[in-house]
Amino acid sequence: MRDFDVIIVGARLAGATLAGFLSRAGKEVLLVDRVKFPRDTVSCAVAYAKAVALWDAIGAGEKIDAIGAPPIRRVRKVAPHTTIAGYLLPYGGRDYGYGLRRITLDDVLLRHVATMPGITVRERFSVTDLLEENGRVIGVAGKDLGSGAVEQFRTPLVAGADGIHSFVARRVRADIYYSHPPEQCHYYAFYHNFEPVAEPELFIHQDSPDQSVLVFEVNGDDEGDLMAVSWMPAARRFETVREDIETAYVNAWHSIPELAERGRNATRATPILGRAPTDTYYRKPYGPGWALVGDAAYYTDPNGGRGFYDALRGAELLAHAIEQIARGRPWAEAMRVYHYARDYEFEPSYRFVRSMSTRAPERPPMEVKLFALAAEDPAFADCLLSVNHGVGVERFAGAPSLPFTGPGDTAVFDRHATERRLNDEVTAL
Repeated sequence: MRDFDVIIVGARLAGATLAGFLSRAGKEVLLVDRVKFPRDTVSCAVAYAKAVALWDAIGAGEKIDAIGAPPIRRVRKVAPHTTIAGYLLPYGGRDYGYGLRRITLDDVLLRHVATMPGITVRERFSVTDLLEENGRVIGVAGKDLGSGAVEQFRTPLVAGADGIHSFVARRVRADIYYSHPPEQCHYYAFYHNFEPVAEPELFIHQDSPDQSVLVFEVNGDDEGDLMAVSWMPAARRFETVREDIETAYVNAWHSIPELAERGRNATRATPILGRAPTDTYYRKPYGPGWALVGDAAYYTDPNGGRGFYDALRGAELLAHAIEQIARGRPWAEAMRVYHYARDYEFEPSYRFVRSMSTRAPERPPMEVKLFALAAEDPAFADCLLSVNHGVGVERFAGAPSLPFTGPGDTAVFDRHATERRLNDEVTAL
């Protein structure tokens, strides 16, 4: 039975990024996943510069750049009360984001992390149980899905990065202490020959309480360029939509004249993928010998485009806690800082996204006011449309204080201090 400093269950964005940060801290890490990569998953989003900066921190940024996705600098949003357009503000040296297909992104990231010191990757390894001793998790038991061999590994910490339906979270009975019912469900596909606009952009059409449609270019395949067409109907429509998802999905984006024209010669390159309405939530992200990260720990509405960054930032915060423990900080204190720092940083955007994602007949007054200001002031439009790119939403939503960090936390929270400075710039505008 081999020992590791950390065992990570789930090798996609959060798990692989956590492994990268732990490698930089000199840890011996076992990173396992039950699938063989490349393997797709349900996800269709833009990776903004704020997320790519975290991949830069583990040396993966250039490999993400090399995927070849068209840089997206412009955002255009059609709302019931107005249309606004603007450009993403620079963050970490980038003034653009990427539309990245997960079948490519996850594989590129995992292959990079696998080359880092101290990282052992096991694909097609299914964790079947957690080992426990005196009420504390001390390792994992699992099965190699290729050979059938049953194996056990020991560790001071098992990190669950295994998604919404996390086995680790279920096994340790992690408490969901904050949750909201879903406002929408989500379906998407990728198309060949979907007419692009002159400049790559994220186009968001949300002029109805019944749905929103997002269109943006992603990295292509062997047959050419690809366009993502993402549809988010109101959750209340789910039972009707599920009766014939394909017809409902196609009719939805064809109901928008601009998209019907641009897509008249398009051919779908993938099946329609999606997810039923799913509650958003916060789980307690740690306990004796275990921790959670990514969607296993926290899930927000996909309409906000925060998923990539939140998963990666959570990985950075957890890696910081693990490093602090190795330096002698008490376990409970380090993990408490991880927990509350995550909630402190994510809670304003969680509320902001919930407000912007509402499917109520009337749009939130805050949104109407912000969009009216943005329609009159191009500089403010750039700031508002850059929320996910690096400008923090505390400017718009407010945030609680963070009184419990210690001297060892300065470096990891500098990133949040930078976000605060950006908020000041927004306020000045």
